[in-house]
Amino acid sequence: MAQFGGQATPWNREHEWRLAKMLEIGSNPESGEAKTNTEKMFQLERVALETTLQGLPRYIQELSVTDFKQRRELLQSEAIQSTTLIQAEFYSTVLEGAEPNKVMRNMLRVVNMGSNQETFPIGEAGSVLPVVAEGAELPTNVQDYTPVTLTSKKYGEKGIISSELIEDSKYDIVALEVAKSGARAENTLNHVTLTMLLDDAGLEHDCTGSDLGFKAIAGARKAMKQVNTKPDVCIVCAESEYQLIVDAQLSYASYYGSAGVTPAVGQGVVPPIMGIRVSPTLDPADTTYDSDTYTWDFGADGEIGMVLVDSASLAAVIGMRRDITVKDYDDPVRDLKGAALTMRFATDSPIDNGICRIEY
Repeated sequence: MAQFGGQATPWNREHEWRLAKMLEIGSNPESGEAKTNTEKMFQLERVALETTLQGLPRYIQELSVTDFKQRRELLQSEAIQSTTLIQAEFYSTVLEGAEPNKVMRNMLRVVNMGSNQETFPIGEAGSVLPVVAEGAELPTNVQDYTPVTLTSKKYGEKGIISSELIEDSKYDIVALEVAKSGARAENTLNHVTLTMLLDDAGLEHDCTGSDLGFKAIAGARKAMKQVNTKPDVCIVCAESEYQLIVDAQLSYASYYGSAGVTPAVGQGVVPPIMGIRVSPTLDPADTTYDSDTYTWDFGADGEIGMVLVDSASLAAVIGMRRDITVKDYDDPVRDLKGAALTMRFATDSPIDNGICRIEY
């Protein structure tokens, strides 16, 4: 898996690296330096590709090699300005920047929306079958269905890149800023969804300032199971993650690992607890979409630091009308400063008792 820290290289944040190289080539495509840089770029990519593909299935190797050859042949036969390679790499860099920030879409159900507003029914939870005598006609299912309506909102920005960066040919910084725009988009989805979970949760477990780790999750899980919902994911902030990792109930598995458990100290991942997946930490950087009622932290009385969700039963859902999209970007160099990044999505909580806040 690619790492997201350090310098962008063909081995690390490859799309960001490739975008910077392509922008540099595209700034003066007819020069001898551009041709030299093109060849250097592909030489490094070839070395990285050979290293990356070792041990992978043959069909994946063939697809990657074919893609590499097509891009190389295209640039050898045409100027980069006349291709769509920079535009495609721009978009790939946006998605690459979003990748390490994916929390909510990896923890909750995401449904595709065919229109701006979409309604679908959800049946009641916990119902049972009636007794039916031998040979008697089966009764009709009369459970209550609840309509769920998702209404998408548009989020976005333009002017991702400043004119000064382009004028000064800071193409590595341009590529970094493109990746950061993808991170902002994903953080927006995380933040809006977190606020929905905090505001709409039907249950709350109060730790009263003690037993903030394993027992906090166990208590919230009990409250949910008592109303016939079964939590399978837990969203945490940095403070609550710390409480989990240092809890003696979890320290052995967290620090050293046991059969089937990911060590927290090696990979920074809290292992599943009682079958509940624990998210990477989610600590929004600003207050744009904060809840007006609850504070997302875990260091003082009244703060909420964890949320348990029965995602399998669609207790909380993300409706995706249009995922991260780049628009108004046709000219591979001059339109950089006018590129617009948008996405359209909705969030809802069809089953409030399938969401439980954990209060400090």
